[in-house]
Amino acid sequence: MGRSTPSLRVVVRDYVERFKRAAEMLPREDRALVDRFLEDLETTLSAYMHVGSVDPLEVLILHLVRKMRELCTYRES
Repeated sequence: MGRSTPSLRVVVRDYVERFKRAAEMLPREDRALVDRFLEDLETTLSAYMHVGSVDPLEVLILHLVRKMRELCTYRES
């Protein structure tokens, strides 16, 4: 019987769920930043689906680069 490898989308989703669980332990302002970071992750993931990458951390790092300006100027209302 062969082994199946989960798709990049599934592995990234698992990382996101772990991020969210860990963020629940953080102060409210930090949780808000984590939530803000995870917004629109789907567009970065879609780009990687076309590239054919299999590294979920690469997706999250590029997404962080895309969101850095927004996150650095974010003020919770």
